[in-house]
Amino acid sequence: MRAMSTALFFFILNMISLGGGPSFTGWMIDIFNKTNGEIESIRYAMSATSFLLIPSMISFLIVFRLLPKDWAEAEKVNHGLVQK
Repeated sequence: MRAMSTALFFFILNMISLGGGPSFTGWMIDIFNKTNGEIESIRYAMSATSFLLIPSMISFLIVFRLLPKDWAEAEKVNHGLVQK
C-alpha cells in the first residue's frame, strides 16, 4: 500500500510539474512575445512561472510551525500503544 501510494503520488506530481510547467511557460512566452521581444518574453514567462511557487512556500512554512506539536502527540500515542 505504501509503495502504491508513493508511485501514485510521483505519477501525479510528474504529470503536473513536467507536463504542465513547460506547457504553461511556453504559453506565457507566446502571450508576452506579442508585446515584447523574444528575450524579454522568456524572462517575463519564467518570472510568472516562478510566482506559482509562493503557495508551496507558504504551505511549507505552515507545516514547519505545526509539525513539532503533531510529532510530539504522535510520539505520545505510539508510546502508549507500545506499553499496552
